[in-house]
Amino acid sequence: MGIALLLRHGRSTANVDGVLAGRMPGYGLHDSGREQAHEVARAFHDVTPTSIHVSPLQRTLETATIVFGERSFTTAEALLECDYGSWSGRLLAELAKEPLWDRLHAQPTATRFPDGESIPEVAHRVVEFVARMAGDPGLHVFVTHADPIMMLASHAAGAPLDRYQHLDVEPCSLTAILVDGTRFGLVALNVPPSGAGETVRSLARWARTSVGEGGADVPDHPSV
Repeated sequence: MGIALLLRHGRSTANVDGVLAGRMPGYGLHDSGREQAHEVARAFHDVTPTSIHVSPLQRTLETATIVFGERSFTTAEALLECDYGSWSGRLLAELAKEPLWDRLHAQPTATRFPDGESIPEVAHRVVEFVARMAGDPGLHVFVTHADPIMMLASHAAGAPLDRYQHLDVEPCSLTAILVDGTRFGLVALNVPPSGAGETVRSLARWARTSVGEGGADVPDHPSV
C-alpha cells in the first residue's frame, strides 16, 4: 500500500490564453505558474519522495524540474493530458459553441474527442498506471494534468466517472490518494500551493509510520 500524491502542473500559457493545449508542443509555464511551482518546491525541501513520475509535456516537465530540482524522475506517457484530437490548440470559448461540448459535460463517458481519446480510455490508463506505480509502500508523486487528476480523484471517492468534472483541480494543486492494489481512497483534494508544506509533511510522516505495516484494511487517513 502506498500514497499517490498528484501534482497538477503550474499555470501555463495556455491556461492564461484560454486555449485547450492538449498534447500540442509550445505551451510551457506562465510566470505565475513558475511562482506556484517554486512555492510547492519549498514543501519538498526536506522530503524525498519514494518515486516521481511525470507527464512528458513541457508544462509538466518544467513544473517537476522546479519542484524537485536535482532529484531524478521518470517520464510516463500514461500521465499525458487527454488526446483532444482536432480540438487541440483551439480556444475554449470557441469549443463551447460546439454540439459535442454539451454532451461532454452531460455524459462524459459517452464522449470521444474528434480524432482523439474517449473519456473512459483516459481514465483507464491513468488508474491502471497509478495503481501499479503507487502500490508499494511510500510516497509516490505523479505530475500530470487536470482531467487525469479529476478522474483519479473521482475513482478514489467512489463517484461515477460521469461526475468527474464536478471536482476542481487548480494549477499546481495537490491531491492525495491511498493505493492498495485496485482499492483507492481519497485523502486530500485540490490543496493549493500555500498549503503544500503542511500536506506534504503530514503525508511523508504517515508514509513512514503507517503504510506497509500489514493488514488488509486501509488504515486511518493521515491528517492533512
